[in-house]
Amino acid sequence: NLSQNLCPPVGIASSSTIPELLSQLKQQPASQVRILALRSLGTTLRQIGNLSASEMMLNQALSSAQTVANQDIPSLLLSLAITEQAQVKQAQVHYDLAEDYDREVIELETIETNLENAIAHYQQAANSSQANATIQLQSALNLLRLSRDIDQWVTRYQTFTTPKLQALQKNLASERPQLIEEIESMSLEALPAVEAIQAHLHYGETLLQFLSTPNLMIGLPASSKMADTTRDRAQTALQLARKIGDQRHQSLALGILARLNYQTNRLEAAQSTAMEALNLAQSISAWDLSYQWRYLLAQLAQKQRNSTKAIEHYRAAIVNLNQVREMLSGGNLELQLSF
Repeated sequence: NLSQNLCPPVGIASSSTIPELLSQLKQQPASQVRILALRSLGTTLRQIGNLSASEMMLNQALSSAQTVANQDIPSLLLSLAITEQAQVKQAQVHYDLAEDYDREVIELETIETNLENAIAHYQQAANSSQANATIQLQSALNLLRLSRDIDQWVTRYQTFTTPKLQALQKNLASERPQLIEEIESMSLEALPAVEAIQAHLHYGETLLQFLSTPNLMIGLPASSKMADTTRDRAQTALQLARKIGDQRHQSLALGILARLNYQTNRLEAAQSTAMEALNLAQSISAWDLSYQWRYLLAQLAQKQRNSTKAIEHYRAAIVNLNQVREMLSGGNLELQLSF
């Protein structure tokens, strides 16, 4: 599943059980059952935020798979890369919070190591002869987003980053045009509906971020072409989500369209699509989305010089953020790294 969103059992969150579980699994012979157990445990640990343990389990699963010529090696490489990408993001947050130079150095080394590993594992997953279209697509999408995220972070901390980190950032940036070509050439028709929706949204969201950051556009297609592609992907995702009655993904697609309309100064269209996205998000209590659309509506109101409406939306956004706190306290790593 492209979203990688699992609901882990609460009991597994205890770090004291991890060495015991790993010891038990190590005693089992390399087999499909052992590989599946390690992979499932590694994925679950990532979802609850225990990234180092997740990496350990997935590396064990990969080692076992390589000894028995397992057909799931590309998916294991992809899962490991996703964990390593999450570790990059986590270390960036820790760097921001670091209170001394020694801690900053440690976090920079963590970023370097996991960034290099994530890039290598995404590439290995995509280039494997056993990789299916879904693995190739997600590897390309995640690499493109990783290139965007690390470029923005290195630009922000340019004075403090290392030569190795800057080299990795430049290499990733040089691969963007090829990644975009690869993604554009991949057909999503064979994918299950939800995976196709997520892929369209993932790509559209990433392109939207490029469009809003001029220095990321170097070497990429013209902004007008990328805006058209972003709109097409979001509209396609919206149509597919409506067919299966998926309101969350409908709200996400409408939100991308609203932000694109805002960036291109189509304010009336931005207003209507943002309101539709907000109504859908509120109908399913998706407060993490409601916050984003309220904030966008506040920006629109400010641009239209309606300070009363802007304040109203900002206050509602704060309420939504308070509602998100419960989701954060539940161990949702994706939300923790986003807010």
